[in-house]
Amino acid sequence: MNRSLNGAVNGEIWLAGLLPPEAIVVDVGFNRGDFSALVLQSRPGARAIAFEPARSMQRRFESEFPYRGRVHMLPYAVSNRAGSVRFRDSA
Repeated sequence: MNRSLNGAVNGEIWLAGLLPPEAIVVDVGFNRGDFSALVLQSRPGARAIAFEPARSMQRRFESEFPYRGRVHMLPYAVSNRAGSVRFRDSA
């Protein structure tokens, strides 16, 4: 498993290049939106559904993300089972 945050080596650039022009991507753990931005910049007809539980990153998205009109942001974490936990935003 490659855990690199560098998109040039972790496969994100390669994956984005395989997507059709009007792709819909699901970005789980949106954070600053680097992957979504890569897709939305290279695929003008693409849209994204983003999951980000950190309020600090949601505020950053609302104020700074250049493609926010093409992203549906959901303020939730994603897991393999239903439930709830206390989330601590370390911003």
